[in-house]
Amino acid sequence: MKKKHDHINILIVEPDASQRKGLTLALSNSFYVTQAGSTSEAERYIEQSTFDVIITELRFKTRDGRTWLQQVLRQSPHSRLIVTTANLEPDIPETCEKMNRLHILEKPIDINHLQRIIHNIKEESG
Repeated sequence: MKKKHDHINILIVEPDASQRKGLTLALSNSFYVTQAGSTSEAERYIEQSTFDVIITELRFKTRDGRTWLQQVLRQSPHSRLIVTTANLEPDIPETCEKMNRLHILEKPIDINHLQRIIHNIKEESG
């Protein structure tokens, strides 16, 4: 594996294959990236590895987004979450504020903004 300049492990959880691939390509030159197309696949990765950042969609066919976020926060207590969604429901920002370790990005995702958030997370964690 080639050496990355920022030692940040990222898990991307995105059901849309083209968006998942795009995010992976955009971030893999700077960070260690693992990708999952479903919450069940993501759960397996979370059980096996530690992730500094988990970038996740809120909408899945098989699972409610809020339930998924709560599970990830329990299962991966040290990870920071970046929630991506095309349809931001009015109560989502309040829910995320209560959970404290979450950032929200509306789609389409501005990759430069996403990278700044990740770097800020890295600086905050030392």
